[in-house]
Amino acid sequence: MSASWRSFDPDRSTSPAIALRVEVAEHESEAPVHQHRKSQLVLALHGGVVCEVP
Repeated sequence: MSASWRSFDPDRSTSPAIALRVEVAEHESEAPVHQHRKSQLVLALHGGVVCEVP
């Protein structure tokens, strides 16, 4: 995993939409608990995504 996408904060951007491509080699990989003011759309082309919402 690249550290660059982990430090990226979409809330700091003034763009109405942002796209990121993240390639993960590990089977078990997760980002720390975090939140954003803007909405997110997550699409997994392979594998899966788990998102926990409080």
